[in-house]
Amino acid sequence: MKSQATIAQVKARIDVIAQKCAKLDKALSKGDKLNYYDGIKIAKKGVKLTHKLKKTAKLVLAVPPPILESDAHEILDKVHKLVPVCIGALDRVVEGRARFDKLQIAGLVKINVKRLSDGQVQLANALIERAPTDALKAEGRMIQQQLDDAFAKTLGAYSNAKGGEEKEAEVEGAADSDNDADDQDDEPESPTTGQSGQA
Repeated sequence: MKSQATIAQVKARIDVIAQKCAKLDKALSKGDKLNYYDGIKIAKKGVKLTHKLKKTAKLVLAVPPPILESDAHEILDKVHKLVPVCIGALDRVVEGRARFDKLQIAGLVKINVKRLSDGQVQLANALIERAPTDALKAEGRMIQQQLDDAFAKTLGAYSNAKGGEEKEAEVEGAADSDNDADDQDDEPESPTTGQSGQA
């Protein structure tokens, strides 16, 4: 029988998302030194992050009630720290438009960003839905708006982007099957008895 989702798992998953965002931001920081291979690696990292966002959204919705306000505050604190890193990475994507055009993968980047946007919306909606107070829900909506604005800015910068679309399936498949060290610790350990959101 499958174990119930726990708040501890949600916290661990958000930590993993933060690590992946930081790695994506670092990869993007190469700027004009990025080569084609770097661009494909970045696309794979984006796919992995999108999958993690969507899986975490499902996990959040699967945590049995009640969710304690103290746990919700801890999760919110983690998200607050995560947001500037995500927005910084998106800013780098905007700044890198000319480079990705030159590498002929700007269209692939646009697809990647759109999927990331969809993933973050799913996770944000799940966290807001499960927030135990109106104040926490309102704060969650404010954070979501910040991210929505950043994604809209990025997608606007890539509105006419083309190139690399034919690599979409290849990148998706490679990211799905890639079990490198970066992903081995993504899944939290199986929860133990009593380790639920009902402390």
